[in-house]
Amino acid sequence: MQAKDILPLNPNPQSSPANTRQVTLARVVQAQAGEALWVDCEGTTVCPMAHAQSTPALRPGDRVLVLLQPATGPVILDRLRRHGEAPPSQAVTERDGHVQLRAERGLYLRCGESSMTLDPAGRMEMRGRELHGIMARLMHFLAARIHFN
Repeated sequence: MQAKDILPLNPNPQSSPANTRQVTLARVVQAQAGEALWVDCEGTTVCPMAHAQSTPALRPGDRVLVLLQPATGPVILDRLRRHGEAPPSQAVTERDGHVQLRAERGLYLRCGESSMTLDPAGRMEMRGRELHGIMARLMHFLAARIHFN
């Protein structure tokens, strides 16, 4: 690939009348319920028209990628990670409706006094006051050894 084959991310608007959109960095000035109410785009404070579906919850000071659209207003595309922030865990909804969660170093679910922990070595731990297994037909346990109190 040569330099002449690379197109800039922000084409010069004077090059073509169709090129009136550009992607730029902005900073969230004010946010409410995880959405930006105002962002600072290149020294101008503007109200976003919309947020992309995959945009995580935002708070003041976050840096975001914004698609500038002169006709309708800016659209927030995504949030840049803060320095040292780990990438989010992968949660993928499969086509058949199943949800797959991936966490390389472990997964922890908590609701009140109940919790479930999964670790990469294959250990699963459930904690709570009671465990109910209600089956219409059969409950199957398969293990090398099963220990009850």
